[in-house]
Amino acid sequence: MSGTDWREEIGGRVKILQIIVGALLAGSTGFLAVAAVLALSGAIEADRDLAVAMNLVLILFLAGDLLARLIVPRMIVDQGRRKIAAGNWSLPGGAAETEMAALIERTGDAGRLLVLYQTKTIVAAALMEGIAFFAIIVFLITRSTVGLVVAISMILGLALHMPSRSGVVHWIEDQLHLIRQENQLG
Repeated sequence: MSGTDWREEIGGRVKILQIIVGALLAGSTGFLAVAAVLALSGAIEADRDLAVAMNLVLILFLAGDLLARLIVPRMIVDQGRRKIAAGNWSLPGGAAETEMAALIERTGDAGRLLVLYQTKTIVAAALMEGIAFFAIIVFLITRSTVGLVVAISMILGLALHMPSRSGVVHWIEDQLHLIRQENQLG
């Protein structure tokens, strides 16, 4: 398949990933809105005695989460790219396996890299969403400014995971270049 063809076909698949990231973003934002209404209306009383302990746990979870966010997606990409370069990458099982197999048949390594991009993006976004939800719970229980700031920061970080067509195509082109380099080095 020519370079232009895979770019067009893969570019059209970005919408699915945008919907997934958008759903994660909508869930976190919606939960924050509900928590803010409950907190500001006084419907749930703040437990100030728990604030210090909950904030400490939140900061520890945040540190671990951010560390995982730095390491795990990169490991997924590096391992997947090495398998693609070696020719022993296989499609993960799932409901859309037949459709993705057909895409990969038409697009080759670019299609494999799209699956890899989807996986690393979903994992990275889920890590951000998880800590956002915990921070919202901390805010709701304690009215902690720390919880609110962490929640908003993680939601903004989650929004940064929203893929664009050009960004995904550029990422795949970069990864294809790295695969060529890895194959040349042996």
